[in-house]
Formats: sequence, structure tokens, C-alpha cells
Amino acid sequence: MLLSEAIARIQRGLGYRTDQADNIKLALEETRQALELEPGRTLPFFLRVTEPLTLALGASTIALPSGFIRPYYTEPPYYIGDEDAIVPLNWFDFPTLLDLYNASDPGAPLGISLRDKASPLEIRPIADAAYSLIWSYYRQSEPLTGNDPDLNKWLIYAPQALWAEAGLRMALDVRDAEATTKFKVFREEAQIGAFREEIIRESYFEGPIQMGVNN
Repeated sequence: MLLSEAIARIQRGLGYRTDQADNIKLALEETRQALELEPGRTLPFFLRVTEPLTLALGASTIALPSGFIRPYYTEPPYYIGDEDAIVPLNWFDFPTLLDLYNASDPGAPLGISLRDKASPLEIRPIADAAYSLIWSYYRQSEPLTGNDPDLNKWLIYAPQALWAEAGLRMALDVRDAEATTKFKVFREEAQIGAFREEIIRESYFEGPIQMGVNN
């Protein structure tokens, strides 16, 4: 779905109102941010990315990437060790990480922590060599008020989840009771569809998580 189509769909739900196009676009972006950034939200698979991390010799921190939301804890970061063995890092809270690994003794990466979204990733022990890590995390989608809104992943993978929630916000704003009821139904349909999608994906990837594969 294109952004223009999402706007048109909400306009139709509001009784074909064309006077609210700008407000609808803002509501769609507001909804995108809420779906991705509100605490406690279950994030969809299409926001998950797997990328390399470079840990330099003597380093113990790595800056978070742009658009970072939170780690995908199900699949731990890892690197390829001797004889091509996969070596996972364990997640710890920061005090535990410091307690477990002496900051002055270098070694291969074993533990990782994230204090908050304003802090870098903390890795211990301090790296005794340069390491190329692989990790998975959730990243924000393309802003709907940006230069390429039609590349937004909600519009590509779950358009109804986006426009139904934004439509409900608009219906409440304009005090349209009938439209509010309709958009609540549309939102429920989208939530059921998302649940089914997750069940299908879990069934497809049934069995142990394979690091670097189950994304």
C-alpha cells in the first residue's frame, strides 16, 4: 500500500472526508511512532534486522545504530571463533557484567549489556583482538513524513495495522462515533491477522533458534 492509498482509506472510513488529508498523514506518523516506540509493544518481524558489529582491539563499547529500538534478545550476538565455531555472547544487566568480568583483563567477548538507549553496547572482557560480531535488533521504519514514505515497512507488510489505528485516532479527534466503531473493528482484524502471522512464522521456524538464520 502507498501512503496516498492509506490516507484515502482513512478518508473513506471517515465518510469520504477530504478536508483532513494533512491531519491524517500526521496521525499515520504518530501511529507509526506509537507502534514502534511505546513501552511494552510487541514488535513485528519486519522491524527486525541482522547486521555486523565491529569491536576494535582494546575496545569494550560499540555505539548503537541509528533508528535502534531494542535488541532481539531471542537471538544472542555472536562471532565466528576457531574452526568456524559460533561463539554466542550472553546478555547481562550492566552491574552483573562488571561483576563477572574484570575490566582490566582483556580476552574474547563473552558478555554484553545495554544500560539504556542513550548508552553504547557494553562488551566484556575488553577485546584482546578485533572481532566481527553479528547481532539482531529492532529498528524504526521509514518516517511517513520523510522523503520516501512509501518505503515504510508498515505500508509494505502490515498496512491495515497502521491505517486502522491511525483512523481510530482520527475518528476520535473529529468526534465521529460511527467511524470510531468501524475503525475499532478494522484494528481488531489487523491484530488477529498479526497474531496469525506470528504463529505461521513460529511454525515455519519450529525448533531451536539458529543464530544468523532465524530472522
